[in-house]
Amino acid sequence: PQDQYAAAFGGFNELQFNSDDTVSVRPNFIDFKKRMALEKNTLLFFTGMTRLASSVLSEQKANIDKKFETLKQMADSVPDFIKHLQNGDIKSMGEMLHEGWQRKKSLASNVSNPLIDELYEAGMKNGAWGGKVLGAGGGGCIMFLADPTKHAAIRLAAQKITDQHKLTDFQELPIHFVQSGAEVLYHGDVSRPILA
Repeated sequence: PQDQYAAAFGGFNELQFNSDDTVSVRPNFIDFKKRMALEKNTLLFFTGMTRLASSVLSEQKANIDKKFETLKQMADSVPDFIKHLQNGDIKSMGEMLHEGWQRKKSLASNVSNPLIDELYEAGMKNGAWGGKVLGAGGGGCIMFLADPTKHAAIRLAAQKITDQHKLTDFQELPIHFVQSGAEVLYHGDVSRPILA
């Protein structure tokens, strides 16, 4: 459910999912220069692979008790990640994303697959500090944090892999961080609002 909160609130937020089914949202404001630097160091690709998130999440949910310590480590890493974000330490953020991705892959057998692993390793071998598959896993988008001087090599390595596997929908996606969340753009037909 965190994806919906991210879209609704926009910006950089710490989300706390409480036992009473409420969610606490704490915004983290970073200055323009740090936000621009983070954008410049981020690569985002649509892998061309799709899957039902529910199929990935059902196994993760079934494993909660077995994987509780891993989930706790992931949650406990949030304050350090926020500190790196506030300081503009993108390399450390990338290294933390790498650690988090390794933990996330251990939560269920279908979070990753050999092709995602190959794409991720290609990014890491070509200079990424870290990254992760976004959302539930199993397909969708993969993100890397890397010095911009490494972006061309990462793009080329990823493109070679996707060409070999005939992932014709693979593409790089532009990224731009915004402070605002979803907004109603048109009020003409209240039953069908358009969200941005």
